Amino acid sequence: MGLLNMLLGNTKPKQFIPNFEKSEYDNWLDFLCEGGTDSQWKALISKNNWKFKNDDTKMFLQYQTELKPISDKYYSGMHQLNSDWSILYNSKNYSGKPGENFKKLCLKNIELYKRMIQIGNKYNLKSSVNVPAYKRLAMLYEKQERYDESILVCIEALRVGAYGDNMKGRLARMIKKSGREPNKEELDLLQ
Repeated sequence: MGLLNMLLGNTKPKQFIPNFEKSEYDNWLDFLCEGGTDSQWKALISKNNWKFKNDDTKMFLQYQTELKPISDKYYSGMHQLNSDWSILYNSKNYSGKPGENFKKLCLKNIELYKRMIQIGNKYNLKSSVNVPAYKRLAMLYEKQERYDESILVCIEALRVGAYGDNMKGRLARMIKKSGREPNKEELDLLQ
């Protein structure tokens, strides 16, 4: 009917009543089907100050736009972590400048991951649970025999939901290597 009205030159649609359970895009399509034009739609939106349900596709595109610069840095950093860990592991030189540089790389990658979590939470979306930076930093501290610091890394990883690579098992091993019993928080995380 909208097309017929448009072909006959009758471009003034009947009184349009929006459905606020639908997105703006879906209402716009309904309006066009009733013979309205894009310019009339824009005028109605402006005049009535209509606020529609968020369009899932639009929200996801906003999420992707906001996430991409962070995730690009995160994933390139993750590849660098794996490469640098291989070099560090083969050299067996976990202390001094090589160890410190690797620690900085891990911490930077973890901060990027936390920013990805914040963006995901804003759009009610989950981030990956496998975060190699936590694993590698915990391993670095283990190689340096800094078990308490390794434990703290494992605890933080579990708190933010990074369960990949059996972080619970790593936490249990680090507690055992530290020669002490787990505290209440650690026991809760190990459950």
